[in-house]
Amino acid sequence: MVPSRAAPPEVPAVEAPALEGASSGLAGAHVVPSEAAAPEDPLAREMRLLNLANAMHDGDPREALARYDVLAREFPHGQMAAEREFLAVSALRTLGRDDEARSRGERLIAQFPTSPYASRTRRLLDTVR
Repeated sequence: MVPSRAAPPEVPAVEAPALEGASSGLAGAHVVPSEAAAPEDPLAREMRLLNLANAMHDGDPREALARYDVLAREFPHGQMAAEREFLAVSALRTLGRDDEARSRGERLIAQFPTSPYASRTRRLLDTVR
């Protein structure tokens, strides 16, 4: 016998307050709270944007690099900065922009010397001419 799964709990409806002078018929309507209404946590946003950029890293490294650069401007000291910079160096390397890859990689190593991305960047830079 297969155990039955409990139904997920229902989100209670919240009665919307009647708006003074409103004649739209919305008075008494039920409004369900939405995640979209809540402001996005900065780390969650940084991670979401980094994941979007990373998803195109192999197929369109030029676009991925542009997105890494946007992230660098929006989150210059973000929690995902070392990973973002490593991925940007990797994209530059893929595009054959070796001088830029070396320069950006050296900045990453100087800024995050103990990060696992620093050692990965050193290995990547070993492949740069």
